[in-house]
Amino acid sequence: MKKIVYIFLFFTYAGLLSQTVKITYQAFANVNDYKEQTTDSEIIKSMDAFLAQEFIYDLYYKDGISLFLKEKTNQHDNSENKIIEVGATDQTYKDQKENLYVKQADFFGRDFLITDNLLPIDWVLIDEEKKIGPYLCKKAITSSDDTTVEAWYSPDIAIPDGPMDYWGLPGLIVELQYKNLTYKLTSINYKTNYSISKPTKGKVIKKLDFQNIEKEKLQELENGIFNDNY
Repeated sequence: MKKIVYIFLFFTYAGLLSQTVKITYQAFANVNDYKEQTTDSEIIKSMDAFLAQEFIYDLYYKDGISLFLKEKTNQHDNSENKIIEVGATDQTYKDQKENLYVKQADFFGRDFLITDNLLPIDWVLIDEEKKIGPYLCKKAITSSDDTTVEAWYSPDIAIPDGPMDYWGLPGLIVELQYKNLTYKLTSINYKTNYSISKPTKGKVIKKLDFQNIEKEKLQELENGIFNDNY
């Protein structure tokens, strides 16, 4: 009887993963880190109002292909707050079978289609565990842009993916800490009719070339200048 039950449960779980899974995350910003960047009281007030919003992201996953994007219902008009939300319409597509990475990125009103190989992430697995909601998670770290990225993944959820560009752990990333942001899993829906499509909008560019443009333009902003000829 036990063998029959185990076989039934295995095929049920495999059947669920053959459908598109919707994984929802909520992102939280470290407000204090952002406030340290300015002493302007009006900007701080606008920042408080902006960061008080809910930032909800969805990861759609099926058979090694995924799409990570922000929920449209949470893309607010922040014109009164004078806060520019960079990346609100970004979409990150990962195809683990074809080793393909495509990201549709809006950078200061200009669309880019970052297309490159999906490179493996050099994770270091740490012998630490913690309970996040109902999931017993294990810790892993990696480095990105001279920043340590911390991930907590659940080996019980056989989806080797996660928020943003991060993937490749032996289980779903339940919590991710990247710079001033923390992404936390809030729900999983194993039965959706969502059809994952590869992003197509924007100027095609390699990942490293786009990162160089980002660094250059952000440095120009810090220096009080901005050349939009790029």
